[in-house]
Formats: sequence, structure tokens, C-alpha cells
Amino acid sequence: MKNTLSLLLLLVSAFAIGQTSVNEYKYVQIPAKFDFLKTKDQYGLNTITKVYFEQKGFGVVYDNEIINDAFLLDNCNKLYVDVLEDRTFFATKLTVVIKDCTNRVVYTSEEGTSRKKEHALAYNEALRTALKSFDKQNYTYTGKVAKTPLQTVQPVKTENPVNKTEAAGNVTVEKVVTIQMSIQKTSDPNVYIASSGNKNGVVLKKGNEWFFEYYQNDQLLSEKVNLKF
Repeated sequence: MKNTLSLLLLLVSAFAIGQTSVNEYKYVQIPAKFDFLKTKDQYGLNTITKVYFEQKGFGVVYDNEIINDAFLLDNCNKLYVDVLEDRTFFATKLTVVIKDCTNRVVYTSEEGTSRKKEHALAYNEALRTALKSFDKQNYTYTGKVAKTPLQTVQPVKTENPVNKTEAAGNVTVEKVVTIQMSIQKTSDPNVYIASSGNKNGVVLKKGNEWFFEYYQNDQLLSEKVNLKF
């Protein structure tokens, strides 16, 4: 009985350590493309993941960014976030996994599930549910403060403001020319899944401004937009 009790206490202790060690890290790295997706930032999932961890207080970099920061060049000074899919016929199921530089799992989220038929909405709902479970960690950075701030070199394109006239569905965006943009609401009022022609990404709010972000030729592009509801 004592051996059994000792083993249980050991397992509980190991579990607790693994769950709280995220507090020792200030930065996380996210793939520009998750393995279960066909294209970079498909359905805006990578951007949604990035925004979530930024809101939690992490510094976030993509795995294809050029880092000019000595602290971050050490792989063991950041955690690695990934999203895994459990393929089923009737539901979309996603799990967020966080590992350290030794490939040790330090956090596994609750499984996010969606039964929506449309892929964009299903993946969005499942991911947000999985990310939401991280709230229970009450993340607070307890590690050493980096000597230099996060610095990355990322090609970003900024264009003149454009006007979005509706909150969902097909909308007209007025730029130099008039184009059609299709957007879909998500569970976050500050994030929309968006597409315009062959551009697929997200419209998200940063501070008091809105941006359409998407990948093109392996570069993350950002277009400032002026939303009018």
C-alpha cells in the first residue's frame, strides 16, 4: 500500500511540475504551418494561436522568422507550440501541445472538439476550445528577464487603409480598385476568418486598428483596414 501511495504521489508531483513549468518561459515559437494543414496559416489557425499567446503575455515568433536576438537564438530559452489533429469522421478534434527544447512535453491542452461541417468554422471552434483550457494555467512569467527585447526580421507589407462595410459574408473593400472580401465570424469578436481572391488569412484587431494578415510567397503580409460596422 505504501509503495502504491508513493507511486501516486510521485506521478502527481511530476504532472504538476510539467504543467507549471511554462511560467519559466517568456517566449514561444509557433509553426508557420501546422502539419495537418495544406498551406501556411490555413483557416487563420496559426495567426489565432499567435494572437492568443501574445494576449497571455508571451513573446511569439514563427519558425520561419529571422531572429536577431541573442537570447532567443538559444533554443532552450523558448517553448515550442504545436497543434495536433485527431482525425474522426464526425468531428474535428484539436489539441495544443507545448514542448521544451529537449522535446519534453510541458503542457497538453484539453481536446477541442467541433461538429460543424464547414472546415474553416470547425477548425476555428476546435482550436479556440483547446486554447481556452490554457487559461487554467494562470500564466505568469517567473523566469529571468531577457537583457534585450524581442527583435525579429519579418517581411511585412502595409497598404493604404481600406473600408469594410459589413460584419460578415461578402463585403466590398475599397482600395485603389474595388475587390470582394469574404469574411466569417469567429467566437472572438476581434478576429474574422477572411479571404480575398487567392488570399486566405484573418482580419484581426491590434489595439484600435484592424489588419488583414495572410501568407503570400512564404511571406507574412499585413494590410491595414478600416472597419465600419
